[in-house]
Amino acid sequence: MTHLERHARLSHSDQYGALSIQAQDYQTIDDTTPYSARPYRRLPQVTYNAVQQKQGVIALDLNGELVRFQQQQQLSGTRLNLTPAISLPYQRPAGFIIPKVSLSHTNYQLDQQYNTLGVDSLERNVPISSLDSGLYLERDTRLFGHDYLQTLEPRAYYLYVPYRDQSNFPLFDSGLYDFDAAQLFRTNRFAGVDRIGDTDQVTLSLTSRLLRQPDGWELVRGTVGQIQYYKDRKVGISGNQLDASTHSETIFDAELRPLRALSMRGDIFWNSEYDTVTRRDLRLQFMSDEHHIINFAYRQRGNAITAPTAVTREIDSSILWPINAQWSIIGRRYHSLPDNRTLEKLAGVEYSDCCWAFRAVRRAAFVQDDTATSPPFGTLRYSWYLQLELKGLTSLGANIDKLMQDRILGYTSVP
Repeated sequence: MTHLERHARLSHSDQYGALSIQAQDYQTIDDTTPYSARPYRRLPQVTYNAVQQKQGVIALDLNGELVRFQQQQQLSGTRLNLTPAISLPYQRPAGFIIPKVSLSHTNYQLDQQYNTLGVDSLERNVPISSLDSGLYLERDTRLFGHDYLQTLEPRAYYLYVPYRDQSNFPLFDSGLYDFDAAQLFRTNRFAGVDRIGDTDQVTLSLTSRLLRQPDGWELVRGTVGQIQYYKDRKVGISGNQLDASTHSETIFDAELRPLRALSMRGDIFWNSEYDTVTRRDLRLQFMSDEHHIINFAYRQRGNAITAPTAVTREIDSSILWPINAQWSIIGRRYHSLPDNRTLEKLAGVEYSDCCWAFRAVRRAAFVQDDTATSPPFGTLRYSWYLQLELKGLTSLGANIDKLMQDRILGYTSVP
């Protein structure tokens, strides 16, 4: 953790939508971090997400955001984004068809200081068209003396976004998503709205589930999916970057839940061009409730054919477990196997009762040393994090519950 977040938020929601007003700032722990690597302040950020309104067979949506970005010695400015959408959802027990059209309108008003773009105002309008469709096929089956319902769910998703040159647009808070199962059906390959990715693609996927009768418990779920591209992509994070691949990697995703507290999940990404697995995520979780959590995961990243030395293999284990009614222990170890190096480890305690909570965590994080000429090429840097939370009012100190949510799957702030 190189930055500590500080924010204040005011939210309101009703039957028409949700309005949020937020001020967000970051304290940089390491003063040597260049300003170009520090996150922007949002002072303020206003978002509005309207509840979908139906007019007969037509459904209307509206998402909006107005945010002021500030950073020392960096380009600052205000960004407005409005995305109205209209769709014609046709949904039945046997399947669905959802044609949808939206327009992403973005306007920038940029400060003159540190402005190297040569303009103080930018505007972009990108129409987005999609057609989502799927079927729900079912049959009764019997396994191990129990009755189950087996489903077969093919899905086809078409997406078209025309190219807009965005090479001179600022980059305040956007980045490229990691490719995962959710990316198969996203309308934008970029997080944030500083970049809207152009594409002409179809996603094909097939999901099957095994549901226990009569309670509907999902024992097994498996999905396979891939994106087919019909034209090259040009929009990149830093200027135009041609992507001429004709298809994405194939994703295989499966989950087994033999018990309500126990789940096993695996994700495999296969690159057909090189006939190799580029990613493996295997996870075992025991979670009987939000207080009793044990996680163990194995992760492998990289193409062993094109860049064998860049392949990473990591073990991630974590725990949240109560000692008694008020006290719990917190722990995590994140370890790299190829170089036998601990990347991060956490150890701490949490006290919680009806009115307040206290958390104390000691963290060790591996810091790379670019001047080192021999292993381990860095050292572990230790730090303490303390937090006092007055439930329903405020919290003081480091945002440890956010730190734990990012590092311990299933963790929530204990009520």
